[in-house]
Amino acid sequence: MSYTGHILLPCLFRTSRRTGTPARTGGKPLAGKVALIAGATRGAGRAMAAELGGAGATVYVTGRTTRSAVSETGRAAAAIEQTAELVTRAGGQGIAVAVDRLRAEQVQALV
Repeated sequence: MSYTGHILLPCLFRTSRRTGTPARTGGKPLAGKVALIAGATRGAGRAMAAELGGAGATVYVTGRTTRSAVSETGRAAAAIEQTAELVTRAGGQGIAVAVDRLRAEQVQALV
């Protein structure tokens, strides 16, 4: 089992017809829901985690880079703990889990 990308989620917010930008409907539409984001230390994964948190979800953020272990890729990335804190500040609950998604046993242990 290998996973090499992000799962695309349907739009969580209505889009404003006038501006084309997300129009938040207020409240926490994903309160009580759980999401899992792979590769949550940068880019699209980090942005999706923050948006899900803003909608009230509990978000498991995964990646290889932690505060105590830097990814060997050499790319700049925040630690998964920082992304989890971002999710919590946005209004959800962020939970950091160190997972190398290229290692099947780590992915199996996560789910």
